[in-house]
Amino acid sequence: MKAAVDEAHKMAKKAIAHANGPEAIKKAVKAGVDSIVHGFYINEECAELMVEKNVILEPTTLVIKQIVDHVNGEMLDTLETKANAYWEIKKKEFKMIFQKGVAISFSSDAGCLYMYHGENAKELAMCVELGMSPMGAIVSATKTASCAIGMEDEIGTIEKGKLADIVIVNGGGPL
Repeated sequence: MKAAVDEAHKMAKKAIAHANGPEAIKKAVKAGVDSIVHGFYINEECAELMVEKNVILEPTTLVIKQIVDHVNGEMLDTLETKANAYWEIKKKEFKMIFQKGVAISFSSDAGCLYMYHGENAKELAMCVELGMSPMGAIVSATKTASCAIGMEDEIGTIEKGKLADIVIVNGGGPL
């Protein structure tokens, strides 16, 4: 893993790992990845290491909730039971990583089970429901996400010389 990360960095590319469970997360962070996708079953040690090494987490919080909300006996009982049990864990994990100061980037896992392209904004609402401020959720989808993909010099914040799409809202809906 370290060799793959080093090669990516030599080419000025980000190294991103799909990692679940404390051992996989720690190994990826120690190998020098720039971000972790999912991070299911993250613990405090992993979160502290990620903060120390400046590793971004793309937590894909909504995908588990979508399974819990939509499965209704359509899947194997085991998967439904696991999704319900993990949702309770995920809520605690999210609050812990947020409190530890892990940089959180917007992520949706669109294209997976019950995660449809074009419905990404639901992930923002989920982040707020799990404890982020509305502005924190927006920053995760803009500034932090641009850092996660190595484009922070071009996008992610409203600054002279950067590309930006701006949406103006009044209260709860578009003007």
